[in-house]
Amino acid sequence: MTRGKACTKCGEAKPLEGFRKQASSKDGLAFACKACTNAHRRAYYGENRERENAYSREYKAGHRDEIAASNRAYIVTHKAELDAYSREYNRTHAEGKSAYNRAYHADNSAELNAKSRAYNDVHTDRLKVYSREYRATHKPEKNASRREAYAANPEVFLSRNQKRHARKLGNGVFEVSAKEIARIRLSPCVHCGATENIQVDHIIPLSKGGPHSIGNLMSLCGSCNSSKHNSFYSVFKARRAKDLANATGMELA
Repeated sequence: MTRGKACTKCGEAKPLEGFRKQASSKDGLAFACKACTNAHRRAYYGENRERENAYSREYKAGHRDEIAASNRAYIVTHKAELDAYSREYNRTHAEGKSAYNRAYHADNSAELNAKSRAYNDVHTDRLKVYSREYRATHKPEKNASRREAYAANPEVFLSRNQKRHARKLGNGVFEVSAKEIARIRLSPCVHCGATENIQVDHIIPLSKGGPHSIGNLMSLCGSCNSSKHNSFYSVFKARRAKDLANATGMELA
């Protein structure tokens, strides 16, 4: 039979598991049950909120080092349990956390960006060292992650790389959406009409001053793009026509 005792607050007989431990009592358990103790604490805190918060702030300020040391020791000792709890919590609350984070960042984007820039300015050297060490340690995982991301969204990576190249050359960068890049990659090669291995190329090459804009982009198959290299498309087209004429013995008009 389950042993129990009566709570001195509510007078109900409850199992021993319903009482907190208390070394000073005869049976080693508190006189009041957990439910009554919790209700009393909530009521007390509600009536003395300001005083309790002030005491808590004062205590933390005076014992900062001891609290930090205690927290570190607890984390080290209970790392496995904390990691398991964190993984489970993140798994079961992933949707809610993502929605909360999006909303919070949308409402506080200016402040968060300013904090991030200030932190990066102060810790530039340390962040560079950390970044190099992290890349060296996690190179296989990062490469695999990048390959997966590229396979899922090649248009995003193509547009980003071409914009960065054009910006470095100072040719002018205009907004080209991933949807427009995808449309070009689904079009046949403008030169030979092939539909396989379609790539996005600049009509006027970036190396020749061409801007990164939708009006300067075209679809070329891998073979034609490799042959064109960094030539103007008009020069490439004339060269291919000449090669064809020489191969067939025809005269150019």
